[in-house]
Amino acid sequence: SGSLKDVSSSLWKAKEPESSYFSTYSDDTRMGRSLMLAGSINKKSEITQTLIESIATGTTDLTLKVSGYALGTNQTLGNDSAFALRVDVHSSGSEEPTSYYVNFEPNIEGEWQFSSQILNLGINPDSFISADITCEYSNHPGVAYFDNISVSVVPSSMSEKIDYYDDKDKNGYGEI
Repeated sequence: SGSLKDVSSSLWKAKEPESSYFSTYSDDTRMGRSLMLAGSINKKSEITQTLIESIATGTTDLTLKVSGYALGTNQTLGNDSAFALRVDVHSSGSEEPTSYYVNFEPNIEGEWQFSSQILNLGINPDSFISADITCEYSNHPGVAYFDNISVSVVPSSMSEKIDYYDDKDKNGYGEI
């Protein structure tokens, strides 16, 4: 029998030194081990991982599919608050990264949410340098859990449909 080593601190990095995060197992999350990020009412709380450092050439448009689960507690609604996955794309010819947000609904508190989005980056793969994925829970006083975060390179023609039902066991998504 063996044990799994928690490597979250070597994969995720806090951009803000005050951001408090750790990998946790809690019965409250019902997802097993999740990444927990402590929020703060008056500052950014985010952790980042550089995911992609090179892309195979051969396509004319670079398209990513970003998805994941999150659970937030004690959210506040405001123009400067964020509860999202953010992808920062670094490309040649641009000093600042281009940011894309995959938002979670801040009005749903204490329940797991799934969010997914196809992002057409509008750049040639040859100009691509890297992409960072950030779990963000900024200007909220509670905590957020993030789990099963996924970023994939997909064909630019891909689209998807997500269906939600009152019976949560029937919820799902598929390609169109």
